[in-house]
Amino acid sequence: MDSGSIGFVMICAALVFFMTPGLSYFYGGLVRRKNAVNTMFASVITIGTGVVMWVLFGYSLAFGTDHFGIIGDFSWLGLEGVSKTEPYVEGQQIPNMVFCLFQMMFAVITLVHTADSKAQLDQDTEALMTTCRKHLCQFGVLKFQQMDGLN
Repeated sequence: MDSGSIGFVMICAALVFFMTPGLSYFYGGLVRRKNAVNTMFASVITIGTGVVMWVLFGYSLAFGTDHFGIIGDFSWLGLEGVSKTEPYVEGQQIPNMVFCLFQMMFAVITLVHTADSKAQLDQDTEALMTTCRKHLCQFGVLKFQQMDGLN
């Protein structure tokens, strides 16, 4: 493992994490004044929901052993068995856990894009359920891209 690569990926993941609340400020400026706080609240809820779903089963479904190239299995449920020292792919310079953190940041910011754009239209419970459904669909797309799509 290369400590420089690990540090660089961790810094990049932190920068993406800081972009996520910044995106809520951006979307808050695009909506009416009465909906700005709701937009930012939807962003915070989406961050929390995305992180919990990714840790519990998202990483396993997106990057676990695949079933017919569509979706992964539950072998890393709750990040059980995700190595802190071994790479995800042979020859990679970062541990599997760092790769998981980096991918989680992009999964969360993708959800914030969709949640903030609908924040002024939905009720809080409906927005949370929509976020969960979109996050579940995202796992299949990540697995599909990992398997080189239709190639």
